[in-house]
Amino acid sequence: MKYFQAIFVSILLFQHVWAEEKIQPDVLSTEESEFFEAKVRPILAEHCYDCHSNEAKKLKGKLFLDSKWGWATGGVGGPAIIPGDLIESMVIDAVRHTEELVDAMPPKYKIEEEEIAILEKWVAMGAPDPRAKVEEKEGLVEVFDLPKRFAEHWSWRPVQPTKPPLTDNLEWANSEVDQFILHQIEQADLQPALPADKRTWIRRLYFDLIGLPPTPEQLANSLNKSKEVVVDELLASPHFGEKWARHWMDLVRYADTYGHEFDFPIENAHEYRDYLVRAFNKDVPYDDFIREHLAGDLIKNPRRHPTEGFNESVIGTGFWYFHDATHGPTDVLQNEADHQDNQIDVMGKAFQGLTIACARCHDHKFDAISTADYYALTGYLNGSALVKYPLDTGGIRQSTIKKHSYLREKAKGKILTPLHSPKDIIDSFLAASKLVRKKHNQPPPNPWNGQLIENFESDAFTWKLVNTDFNASPILQTDLNMTVPKGVKGKGWFDSRAFDVLAANFPEMPFAWLSPTFIIEKPYLNFLIGGSLNNHNNLELLVDGKVVQKASPKVEKNLSPAHIDATQWVGKNARLRISWRVALPFFLDYLVFSNFKSNHKQSVTPNESELAQLSLTSKLPKDKLWAWTKLLTQTNPDFWSPEKFLTDWIRLGNKTKTENWQALNQTHQRYLRETKVFADFSSRKLPIGWHRTGHAFHSSTSNGIRMNKKIPFSGGGTMDSSLYGKNRLGTLRSPTFVIDQDIHIKMNAENAFVRLVIENYQMAPFSKLLFNGSVFKKESTQTNSLGAFKWISFEKKLLKKYTGKKAYIEFIDNGDGYIEIEQIRFTPSSQKIIPLPLPHSHHPLKKALTFNGLPKNDEEIAQRILKAWESNDPEILNWFFDRGLADYSHLQPELTALIEEGEKISNELPAPRFAVTMGQATPENAHVYVRGSYKSLGQEVSNRYLEALGAKKGDRLGLANQIADSENPLTSRVMVNRIWLQLFGRGIVPTPDDFGPQGQPPSHSKLLDWLANDFSENGWLVKRMIRKLVLSKTYGQSSRIHPKLNAQKIADIDPANVLLHRMPVRRLQAEAIRDSLLAVSGRLDLKAFGTGVPTHLTAFMTGRGSKASGPLDGAGRRSIYQAVYRNFLSPFLLAFDMPSPFGPKGRRSSSNVPAQALTLMNDPFVQRMAVIWAKNTASIQDPNQRAKHMFEQAVGQVPNESKTNQLLAFLERQGELYGKKDHRAWNDLAHALFNLKEFSYLQ
Repeated sequence: MKYFQAIFVSILLFQHVWAEEKIQPDVLSTEESEFFEAKVRPILAEHCYDCHSNEAKKLKGKLFLDSKWGWATGGVGGPAIIPGDLIESMVIDAVRHTEELVDAMPPKYKIEEEEIAILEKWVAMGAPDPRAKVEEKEGLVEVFDLPKRFAEHWSWRPVQPTKPPLTDNLEWANSEVDQFILHQIEQADLQPALPADKRTWIRRLYFDLIGLPPTPEQLANSLNKSKEVVVDELLASPHFGEKWARHWMDLVRYADTYGHEFDFPIENAHEYRDYLVRAFNKDVPYDDFIREHLAGDLIKNPRRHPTEGFNESVIGTGFWYFHDATHGPTDVLQNEADHQDNQIDVMGKAFQGLTIACARCHDHKFDAISTADYYALTGYLNGSALVKYPLDTGGIRQSTIKKHSYLREKAKGKILTPLHSPKDIIDSFLAASKLVRKKHNQPPPNPWNGQLIENFESDAFTWKLVNTDFNASPILQTDLNMTVPKGVKGKGWFDSRAFDVLAANFPEMPFAWLSPTFIIEKPYLNFLIGGSLNNHNNLELLVDGKVVQKASPKVEKNLSPAHIDATQWVGKNARLRISWRVALPFFLDYLVFSNFKSNHKQSVTPNESELAQLSLTSKLPKDKLWAWTKLLTQTNPDFWSPEKFLTDWIRLGNKTKTENWQALNQTHQRYLRETKVFADFSSRKLPIGWHRTGHAFHSSTSNGIRMNKKIPFSGGGTMDSSLYGKNRLGTLRSPTFVIDQDIHIKMNAENAFVRLVIENYQMAPFSKLLFNGSVFKKESTQTNSLGAFKWISFEKKLLKKYTGKKAYIEFIDNGDGYIEIEQIRFTPSSQKIIPLPLPHSHHPLKKALTFNGLPKNDEEIAQRILKAWESNDPEILNWFFDRGLADYSHLQPELTALIEEGEKISNELPAPRFAVTMGQATPENAHVYVRGSYKSLGQEVSNRYLEALGAKKGDRLGLANQIADSENPLTSRVMVNRIWLQLFGRGIVPTPDDFGPQGQPPSHSKLLDWLANDFSENGWLVKRMIRKLVLSKTYGQSSRIHPKLNAQKIADIDPANVLLHRMPVRRLQAEAIRDSLLAVSGRLDLKAFGTGVPTHLTAFMTGRGSKASGPLDGAGRRSIYQAVYRNFLSPFLLAFDMPSPFGPKGRRSSSNVPAQALTLMNDPFVQRMAVIWAKNTASIQDPNQRAKHMFEQAVGQVPNESKTNQLLAFLERQGELYGKKDHRAWNDLAHALFNLKEFSYLQ
């Protein structure tokens, strides 16, 4: 044994500030003594001694507070009091209930503020304490004796190769498995059951190996074959992996969503499910399977898909991240600690059958697992990161990198400068600028000129007041003694306040003024409107006596312009109606039909005909003119862009403001002096601590070309995701750092996703409220810099809540954009008062246009454009190409050919495909969290495995190798026990996820070790082990006891069938029942892999996060391919004990409750399958043969005469109920067969 020979060492104790022998009680002055005895000691005695003194029944946290020695040496978290330091003294933090250092104490209440003040005063005085150390009571401090626990429990002992025992019945025990089973049966004076009939055995085998019922044809074929051939055929079936992957999915709590309030998706989760199916079908050795799960990203020569070539091994690591998650944790570190608890729990139970997570808050109560063991494992998680891993189908992406690299190398010998002077670009600028300036100078049309309906200026008001005899005029004028609303046009306006005389008596009376009839001559009715914001104040357009459009005030009190679109009624007779209520003020003025809307803005962008005319007269290309006019007429260009200067120049001419380049340069120099470089990418090598995934990010060390006609030139000293063409996929991650400064990134990007991942929290994109400032999504302005470099910032003021937390920066290119990063800088953490300004992000072309002062005219701008072009600055040249001002005609023909070839390669890349995986991040040691609280740090522990199993340090791959080692006493035992459980319904160890003292001991310990040894010595092959077990006489038994045994003897000796004197009767698992319904009915679609089919939502499945409902029958797909939404789990599957995916589940419940019968009777899915099944058997004309065929389909047996007669009698009765024996009777028979126990149980 290379692990477990004399490996135990004592757990290192926390190194205290004082050596114990130097801690002596203090000699107090009279004043100090009186204060301590009268004030301090009573508080400690009343509130602390019950848990932290020699008087305690059991000492908590190994901390004594009844002596100076006790609080000075401290408990598991170190010294409880630091004399003179209120901030670092854990006792003060505890009684304040601030929970900065430790949990609140006392836990159930807070002591009085006066008492807290006394303790604070005492600590501030230096905590003078006269109390001597008290001799510790025996048994007061619980001792964690790891070697003793290790030695006493069976599962820690090495696997013992054991010879099968001799048995009396030599004929029955023809395999080693049978010898072990029969030996214990004989010792109990029992006999094994007779063999099951072959049909029963075949049906049992089909469900256990592929999870589907055999068809009558498959049964007939199998009856004529040897058992070995039938087993081998099923083990080779592609459906084997679908059955056995589902068991593993229970262990890793597989789901497609995170659950909690909004049930957000776990993107690409299905790739892990498909990986499992392929892995079980391929019979990947279990030790390799473990390595792929724990460290598939670190395997140097990973396993690859046999036909598609992508990395299979890395997908296994996705299991770490199928935990539930909330989008808005108030405490991100606590959230991460909880996730790690779940991750360790899954890993420990799935691979080792250990409840390691029980040691999170204290040393394990029963097992040989310490808190140091638990936190040593969390260190692996601290040093890892969730990665959206791009799967390179067919290795195409990698091969195209080589092709693009060749093209770039080929371009190095070419002239990278443009082919000729950009005369067409410059001439197009001059022509376009003149046209746009002309459009700017054109007077805008007046939307208030046109067909005037009413301006309320005349006393001769011809409108008719409807439904009242009141004859007051609604027109008010500015010379009356009335408050004039703002916005009135002229002297008069419509004002409902003219009717205030009626307000007292008729406050709710509706009024309406109706205009004379007119013909609508122009498309837009413009008017000024204001008053009370409600739906009673309306201006209505009536056509043929019906209201076709109406408008009400949008701005309270004042009048503002508005319009009604009457385009479709031009030429029609119409009237206007003003309706209101007396108590609600309503204002209108100037009603006019016009060719222009009231909010019409004059377009300065030339239209198609104007551009065509300009192109014709100037003989300039229309596309260049269009690109320039589009650029020169932008409304809100970015301040840093050339567009900002050029649009201002068109509008303002010599009044255009320019930058103070000297001041900006000084700011830049100050910035460079006072900040520190976190990363620059000038080297060919990735900076230390950085990690990349996929094929997107590569170092660009010198000027060259990139395979992207939109930005064909690359500069040096950057990390570029599109250096080798478009549609690249990948992630770039920084080392971990502590957030205590502003983070500035100089980058050029389009559709990039950049985020700050805080304490490994991955849900920040879903929570802008709590994580604002930590994520720049691909649609944000920060990550769309329009082909130019700019600075973006993660600002400390926005991340104040997370100061002191660990984080890393992540750049993600999903193939629909690009990211080019030049450098990342941090402001010093001491920069708190005066914020350090960012260096300017102005485009170099903007600087070239204005550095020497404001140009005199367009021609001088053209000259500066030419000079900038000739500078061969990649960023400037890319600007022209990105804006559509330059094209291939401006490049050397050789370069054009290379870029076109590169673009063609990029455009032929397959659609992106990703998997959720684990990747390496900055390695970190962990600290023990005292009592499970991250606020109370204990000893630092290195990354390692359990002390009981060697405590060997290393990376995750090293951890995987320790677990996958054949000398690990747990790994092979746990896995063969899981296989046994799935075939026999009960594990040799009945608690498959707990091999510790709290679990149950093995029923056949020697058999377990023989199987474990056989498994590891023969390649860790799951299919080989299954083959051995299903070909055993034990598996082939009937479920009925041997005829020579009586029930009383069985009840006395083996009532639970632990000895396997017969084959257990087992109910099919939920997925097998559902898949059987599909298979028997003929609806089953055996298509494999792909995204999950959405869950069908019933009327009762409502709530936040609900998804679109899927089809009732799940599109006929097998249950393993149905989506698993944590908040919306399938009611059918839950009824039959599918576990909720929140923790590992090695053994499902197997209940027998009324809800299951009710489900098979009433579920619309079951009823629908019965109808389809009956329809699919209608071609069998003979009712006798049809009924027998359906019975055989359902239960795998041919019905005898009596059973057949029962089926036919049922059909007759149903026919009598319906008046005739039609399809409805057959539907009912199908439904009845689904409800037979034989349908859903293995006999």
